[in-house]
Amino acid sequence: MFVPRLHSGTRTRDLTGRSAACLAVFLVAVAMVAGEAPASAASRSRAVPVKDIWPGRNSSIPNNLLGPSGAQLTAVGRTIYFGADDGRHGYELWRSNGTARGTRMVKDIRAGPLSSQVFSITNVGGTLFFTADDGIHGAELWRSDGTAGGTQLVKDINPGLVGSGGFWMTAVGQTLSLIAYDGTHRGLWRSDGTEAGTAPLQELVDAQDLTAVGNGLYFAGAAGSNPMQLWHSDGTSAGTAVVGPGEVAPYELTDVNGTLFFGASDPSHSFELWRSDGSAAGTYLVRDINTTLPAGQSASLPHELTAVGGNLYFVATPDARTQQIWRSDGTAGGTLPIASAGFASELAAFRGRLFFTRAGRIWRTVSGNGTPALRKTVDPQQLTPAARALYFVGGRGQNLDSELWQTTGKPATTRRIPGAGRRGGTQLHDLLAAGNTLYFTAKDRRHGRELWRIGPPLR
Repeated sequence: MFVPRLHSGTRTRDLTGRSAACLAVFLVAVAMVAGEAPASAASRSRAVPVKDIWPGRNSSIPNNLLGPSGAQLTAVGRTIYFGADDGRHGYELWRSNGTARGTRMVKDIRAGPLSSQVFSITNVGGTLFFTADDGIHGAELWRSDGTAGGTQLVKDINPGLVGSGGFWMTAVGQTLSLIAYDGTHRGLWRSDGTEAGTAPLQELVDAQDLTAVGNGLYFAGAAGSNPMQLWHSDGTSAGTAVVGPGEVAPYELTDVNGTLFFGASDPSHSFELWRSDGSAAGTYLVRDINTTLPAGQSASLPHELTAVGGNLYFVATPDARTQQIWRSDGTAGGTLPIASAGFASELAAFRGRLFFTRAGRIWRTVSGNGTPALRKTVDPQQLTPAARALYFVGGRGQNLDSELWQTTGKPATTRRIPGAGRRGGTQLHDLLAAGNTLYFTAKDRRHGRELWRIGPPLR
């Protein structure tokens, strides 16, 4: 494969990973059944289970199969919210501050052993919105302040047992945008958390990728017999409309300092990089990167769109054989390749720099050259920036997703975190950074999937 030269403005550096020296600390009284671990410096440097909500090998938290609108863990202030099943109340809404004592069910929405099937948990200005089924109204929109009394149905959008669904929940300022079905029409809705303030904005056949940019909302939607196009909404029915020329078919909508970037195709260009300011005139192709075939037949397929400072980074293929990391300032002249991607799988922003995975290693954009960050067999995945470190999951062979790692971008700080990487079956998922603490779910040989953390509790 042809490997392009790096753009003169940016080079990439491979970090050297060194496993941390074995910590000579035994974590006293870390019980997954009850109790709390001492908040020592040692306990904060290793991963610890928060609570065994469903004791034994049963999983209280299932694998996340709900897609982009179904994140397992959601932070609201100093509290983590998630759906869990303790084996007695079904799958319900739970909260945690990172301690066993502070981890408890918020409300048994569907009373008894049946589940309310909580999903699409979303923080909107400090208020929690989610979809749940209480057994009477079907899957409908709910809200919570973290107490049982403050957890209530917002509106029965589709009366009866079927429910309205409630997908692609997205915070736009102090209001919630979502896709819902009222029994007759599917479309875009907005809610301020009250029944009167929950109303439809636009009927749609299909919609996805709801993305807030400033106080506005962008999404890919199809109305009537029209194809998927780029839409913009100011939160009113009159201000919800298609933007851009004709068929655009947008995907991976990404906010970069108030400007929307996305991948799209139109009749003249196959999938390339576009941008929009919410107006028809301000929605246009940034650059036709792959010009190896006639217009409309070639595509660079930009993906992994990631905002870093005021620039956009992404992966694109300028020809049939090459994959590169690109950087764009939103102009054609400022959209340039900076590195060979080598089939990069993930991009992440941390401390103003781009980190990405390539050939089983983790790289970052810096000035100068470097050495490998990790052995090729580690295969970093799930890059998750936190306040003090970039976390990721790695492993070797059958333990591919069984080790938790961190780095600050320097060789000496790239290390495996003890506690969670037990050999033979540990599976780490759902990484969520909340301040200086990383939460995640893990399943090992002795326990089902439960809530874990590294760092201080949020009390």
